[in-house]
Amino acid sequence: MRQAWSPTSRSTSLPMPRMSSSGPASSASGGWFFLVDENLPRLFASQLRAAGYQAEDVRDVGLGAHPDADVWRYAHAQARILITQDSDFADIRAYPPPHAGIVIADLPDRLVIAAKMQVVLDGLASLVGQSLANAIVTIAPGKVRVRR
Repeated sequence: MRQAWSPTSRSTSLPMPRMSSSGPASSASGGWFFLVDENLPRLFASQLRAAGYQAEDVRDVGLGAHPDADVWRYAHAQARILITQDSDFADIRAYPPPHAGIVIADLPDRLVIAAKMQVVLDGLASLVGQSLANAIVTIAPGKVRVRR
């Protein structure tokens, strides 16, 4: 069982990143490693992995029900791209660069989970080959916006 990460942990006690069974992410996946926020369905991390990305869920690293600041510190310390529905993470005053990237999933509540996942996967596919470092990406049905 993995040790839960603590926001006051020293870098030597941070959990080690898990690699997918196929090893590092291929260039087809952009080489991105996502941290899925708890406001997205738990299924998102496993579906991202099935699509060839590396991903972990905040609940699996001991950050379920933690404040956004704790999630941010972990994502930053572990060089994870945070994927969330929380638009507060788009505030660069609160969450300034440098960072691995932030993906805001702007998904209507009326969409079923499978449709939400497809919107996100389609949006990410449109960005393959690009660095998401220091970018705030908003993915919504039919559109993707990147701010750098």
